[in-house]
Amino acid sequence: MGDCKMKKTLNCLMAVLLLASCKNDGRIIEPKGGDAHALLMEQEYDFGEVSDNDGTVEHEFVVANDGGKAFVLLSAKPHCDCTTVDFKQELVEPGYGTTVKVSLDVKGLSKGEFMRAVDLFPSCKRDPANTTITLRGVKL
Repeated sequence: MGDCKMKKTLNCLMAVLLLASCKNDGRIIEPKGGDAHALLMEQEYDFGEVSDNDGTVEHEFVVANDGGKAFVLLSAKPHCDCTTVDFKQELVEPGYGTTVKVSLDVKGLSKGEFMRAVDLFPSCKRDPANTTITLRGVKL
């Protein structure tokens, strides 16, 4: 094997070994340390135009923990009866997240622009500005 070819082979082998040693441990965010802290990866979702034919529309939000201690999402309270929430009360370790599926019954909406909110209640200190998720759109 030529000297140049040998170096390329060794460089490729080292790159493969480096990638293999940097396993993704499933974290979605780098924790900052300190107390547990719930962070919404997305606070608002826009469905765009919807109609009665859409029935129930859904979106999943991710609540991450960028703090240094674990927390549990204890409850979620929709602001109206046309919205339901589904989530697991599971321990969210630092750097990881949990999903919150929000469903909206379009048939219960009036025509025009809409906005529906859901308040989330984690077991850690709660920042209301960062623990409210919002769905919006326009009903045709």
